[in-house]
Amino acid sequence: MEKSYLKLRKKELYFIISIVVFDIFFFFFVGESGHITMKDTSSYCRTDLVEGVMPGYPFFVNMCRVFCGRNYLDAVAVIQGLLAALSTTIFLLFLKKKFSLKYWEGYLLWAAAILPFAIELPKYVITHVIYTEGITYSLFYFFAICVMNTIWEKHWKWYCMAVLIAFFMGMIRPQLMLLLILTGLVLIYLLLSVKKRKILISLMAGSVGSCVIIIAGVLGVFKARAFYTEHIEAVFSQRIQSGADVPAFMEGTEPLDEEEAASIQQNDSFAQVGSAMICRAFYEAEAEDVQYYEDKDMQEIFKRIYAECDKRQILFPYARQGLWMWEDLTQTDIYIVASQEIGGFLDEKDPSMDDCQRQTEITQIKISMALKEIQIHFVRFLYHCIRLMIPGFISCIFFNIESVYLLCHIFVFLLYVSAFVMAVYILRSKNKDCDAAKFMLASLVSCVVFVGVVNAVFFGMQRYFIYNMGVFYCAYYLVFRVICIELLQKLGWNGKRSGERAL
Repeated sequence: MEKSYLKLRKKELYFIISIVVFDIFFFFFVGESGHITMKDTSSYCRTDLVEGVMPGYPFFVNMCRVFCGRNYLDAVAVIQGLLAALSTTIFLLFLKKKFSLKYWEGYLLWAAAILPFAIELPKYVITHVIYTEGITYSLFYFFAICVMNTIWEKHWKWYCMAVLIAFFMGMIRPQLMLLLILTGLVLIYLLLSVKKRKILISLMAGSVGSCVIIIAGVLGVFKARAFYTEHIEAVFSQRIQSGADVPAFMEGTEPLDEEEAASIQQNDSFAQVGSAMICRAFYEAEAEDVQYYEDKDMQEIFKRIYAECDKRQILFPYARQGLWMWEDLTQTDIYIVASQEIGGFLDEKDPSMDDCQRQTEITQIKISMALKEIQIHFVRFLYHCIRLMIPGFISCIFFNIESVYLLCHIFVFLLYVSAFVMAVYILRSKNKDCDAAKFMLASLVSCVVFVGVVNAVFFGMQRYFIYNMGVFYCAYYLVFRVICIELLQKLGWNGKRSGERAL
């Protein structure tokens, strides 16, 4: 008995060591080595925050800068790789223990878990790139563990941990505040699972609690950002001497182009929200909309923005038709035009306005105008949101491959439908492995929230949606496994009964 136990423990140890070796090889030796910089990298290496940048990642980068000096970006890439290796290993061992998986199944799920980090292969692994996804993909696995433990075990400690991780991830990337919505849905599920309480009361209590958590979380993130700009920026500026350790990719840079200049709008936590909203909403604008603006200043601003957008052909009449229409629905030039035209109008009206007040006015006008355009063209806005969601759902679990784009739609549709059907079947059959079905449904809900929120408020590339890819395929395998085991058991039982009859 003791020998068999020791043998089992030795096998488990060998398995863990092999996973760690795979992780090290994948995250440090596959694709381009060292750190990789992108267009966004410079904004994370600044001591001050620019529009759309939350404090979490710049704090991490600048801490590495303080302690590691000129080679701090290499240190960032190494830490990101180690964090990814740790998160995928813990997530894998978590699933293996929960579902009593065999070792070969563990390796299969490992391949699924690293998928989000592999989307740019064979060029590079995501952890080598100096941008937020270098750590947020890893943190999402910790978030998934806490959420699933909450759903399976109904322990509040896991729920509190999930809320804290969601808040922390919102501090890294503004779009990830949508994780607070997921925690709100989990709260509703928790309260509904209490059988002694009436469903309506539980639903109302869960909805109110969810709203409180979401609002408090969002306000907390923006308060933390304001605290960073007021206090932490100055500390980093003092600790880091100007030009002493500037990375090579920031040396001798050209002056900011109009897009970069428009994006660097400091000391306004809601600036990115205003920019995103004006992009999504003003895209629907028509020349006749000017009549819906009662204020003469707003009418003049609308005319200026509309004329320039129409000149650049970045409004809805110029969109292509067909499956690739969605690419024309995300016109980031609109917020550049809006910022320039609103800023120009304010400069003409009040040249003495200080920069802080000017930026606040620009943001408020953009949000006000965006809400007005959504109200006027709500149906078309909703239609375009749905059109954007289609490639978003593909990006969650697959790739938009141009040569076989229609097949991508069909394949992903079948994946989603089959995942939902298998999960519901397992729940309805009251199978002992209902936890796998709950895992699958939670993954599907997460995909819906990611795609819905990002495309309704912001606009996203695949790296904004792909958080769910590894989780989805792990969950898909687990429900598929339950179905296969049940089917094999039925076939074996039927075969046995047939043999008995033959005798």
